[in-house]
Amino acid sequence: RHRLVRPPTAPSARSQMVHLLRPQDLADAPDMSVAAAGLRDALAGRVILAWFAQVEVQFLRGIFGGSNRWWRRRVIDVRDLAIAADAAPVAARAQRGYALGAIAERYGVPVADPHDALDDALVTAQLFLVLVGKLPGVVDPTLHDLFRAGTST
Repeated sequence: RHRLVRPPTAPSARSQMVHLLRPQDLADAPDMSVAAAGLRDALAGRVILAWFAQVEVQFLRGIFGGSNRWWRRRVIDVRDLAIAADAAPVAARAQRGYALGAIAERYGVPVADPHDALDDALVTAQLFLVLVGKLPGVVDPTLHDLFRAGTST
């Protein structure tokens, strides 16, 4: 699902430049309180895939409350899976970038519209599918395996 939401304050100049969303683009969008109900329903009983999950966890905690730990138990950080799947030595990994676009390029996943929420979500989902098969020592992974792979990086 993709939906624009009107933020409580106008987007900063940097945010407008990165995301290409101006205040007038968001003027008719619902505010967070309206959008939150639909989001809560969409997330019910599901595991969440995210790129650099801490950002999403903070966002979700701000809307719905709950602890960092509670949300982290529901989120698979695909960035962490990319790090775990990287066969490079640990010292070399520290030198590499793990930005969404860089990892997508490394694995041949197309990026149509960088920094667009919908495209970033689709790229993250595609990378998840690629990376699940590249985790070292894991064949036919369970959710537990995926959560553990992400937290061991």
